[in-house]
Amino acid sequence: MAATQQGQNADLGVYNILATCPPKPVITSITSGNWNAKSTWDCNCIPVFSDEVIIKPGHTVSVTSDMGIIHFKKLTVETGGTINLGANANFKQVVWK
Repeated sequence: MAATQQGQNADLGVYNILATCPPKPVITSITSGNWNAKSTWDCNCIPVFSDEVIIKPGHTVSVTSDMGIIHFKKLTVETGGTINLGANANFKQVVWK
């Protein structure tokens, strides 16, 4: 494929790009804290819709309405762990088909 730009003939070429993403690891709580606090999680990140999340025993993770809707792929609260949903808190599991 060729195009003309300011009287010059430019070859635009054809490029095939294949992007793959490695599987996301499971994100695990390392302490009690807010869902949206990076320090709560072993990844030092905030879980998103594609993440599998585990709340460990002895940890309480809080979700409040001002955080918006919390998304995740899978949530496991292990025995002795707690998820504290404040008034009007929202969360949504994202199911991939």
